[in-house]
Amino acid sequence: MGASHRFQPLAASVLLAGLALLVVGFRLGRTGLWTDESIYAQTAHEMAQSGDWITPTLCRRPYLIKPPLYHWLAASAFHLFGEDELAARLPQALFGIATILSVGWLATGLFPKKSGWLAGAALLTSPGFTIGARVAGMDMLLLLCITLSLICFFKGYRRRTALRPWFLASGFFAGLGMLAKGPLGVFVPAMVILVFLGLRRDFRVTFSRAALEGGLVALLTASVWYAPVWLRHGQDFTRVFWVGNNLARISEPVSDHAGPLGYYLPVFLIAFLPWSFPFAVALGRASRRVWKEGLRASAPEDLFLLIWFIAPFLFYSAIATKLPGYLLPVFPPAALILSREWDLEEAAARRRAGGPFRLACALGVLALPGVALAVPFLLQYRYEIQPERVWLFPAAAFLTALAAALSVLLPRARFRGMLMVTAAAIFSVGLVQFVVIPVEPYESMKGMTVKLLKRRQAGFPVALAGPHLKGTYFYTGCSVPNPRDLKNLPRPGPGLPLYCLVKDRFRRDLENWASRGRFHLREVRRSGSLALLEVSWE
Repeated sequence: MGASHRFQPLAASVLLAGLALLVVGFRLGRTGLWTDESIYAQTAHEMAQSGDWITPTLCRRPYLIKPPLYHWLAASAFHLFGEDELAARLPQALFGIATILSVGWLATGLFPKKSGWLAGAALLTSPGFTIGARVAGMDMLLLLCITLSLICFFKGYRRRTALRPWFLASGFFAGLGMLAKGPLGVFVPAMVILVFLGLRRDFRVTFSRAALEGGLVALLTASVWYAPVWLRHGQDFTRVFWVGNNLARISEPVSDHAGPLGYYLPVFLIAFLPWSFPFAVALGRASRRVWKEGLRASAPEDLFLLIWFIAPFLFYSAIATKLPGYLLPVFPPAALILSREWDLEEAAARRRAGGPFRLACALGVLALPGVALAVPFLLQYRYEIQPERVWLFPAAAFLTALAAALSVLLPRARFRGMLMVTAAAIFSVGLVQFVVIPVEPYESMKGMTVKLLKRRQAGFPVALAGPHLKGTYFYTGCSVPNPRDLKNLPRPGPGLPLYCLVKDRFRRDLENWASRGRFHLREVRRSGSLALLEVSWE
């Protein structure tokens, strides 16, 4: 019996890792890089070429906006696997899978029943997490660091005899979070921990030597990069990184990424489907338990998971700059709260049909085919495309969702959790197959950049006309002129036209430049709002 119980967590972890590889790795390198991905991948490419691991550069100029952890990992992936989309996205994908396994590991330790694995599976199959783990960038790196920092803290808090090593590990991962995406790597774990300890009035732990040493480890870990980059760039680093890219996001929308106070409510509802509906019930029940039992007398895991979800959610809602990816740090506690309620529901042996939690599960999973059914209309409206066999998406979503809904509503149905996860996994993979891949030519500049470079290989001058063309950088290596002022564009010669990429909103500027020079414009290719134009003598 003991050997069987020891095997179950290992078997669940193996199955969870396999499912994660399937969902996150599905056609991971199939699509071209989108704009931000292209910027980060080009920065990693230049780091791999230069061997300078302190100063990230973009187009050979210092790029001090983001910390270097992604650049380090992607540059290493480029060395090992070649410079392509798969290698660029590999760090995010691997850190995403590690986050899933970490959450499953914590859930197995917190919840004694079989449903502990559901936390990792729910996290994996939520659309926001699935898409986030497939995008080259820093969000998933930050998420893993925050998650491990808080897991290590709570492990130490529950096992006071091993307080110091767990707190030191918590500090290390918080410092690594600073290397992943800046001060939030330390701020978010510290905020959650301090609010949790304050509400429990556990000030001995707050000011313990282990806690102070953990904080010191965080600073020392982060100083591996922050110290040398500041010594090298001084005030420029302070102005660009700390003021322009971090503090400014709190008080004003950066890059016009604004939103109302309730911005993240609908974002979370959709991004955490189908789990957002039962999570709302689980959150209410967990809050009621904590309130009824008292902050200090309640189960520490209930209060900790509540603070882990609520504090970052309120913080991100309050700051001026808002992006869907910012909300990822609340996904692990949401999955854990959901899994805990699932465990309590199963342990109570409620054999009656229905019940608020089960009804919420059914509503959540039945929302999936509704969203899938809207996909063809949205693609037609936004991009004027209809992917082949797109009807398979709502059909598959409906069949699996129906089976899952019946399993949670019927009193004696089996495999409820497995059917819910299956329906959510099929929906997440369907989003990749029928949404991400079909819209890639319209959102990625890869295809149009390749066509531009073919003109250059044929001996014609080429250029990027106007701003917002950074999505080309990884594919051009920043080798195509992109002057800030159009008057500095290369000029076509007799019989030697100039080929330009331009976005529609800046095309009028290019037309004015062409008319002043008595040049003729001809559209050669188009993809979405991006056009390849030929500029020639009239």
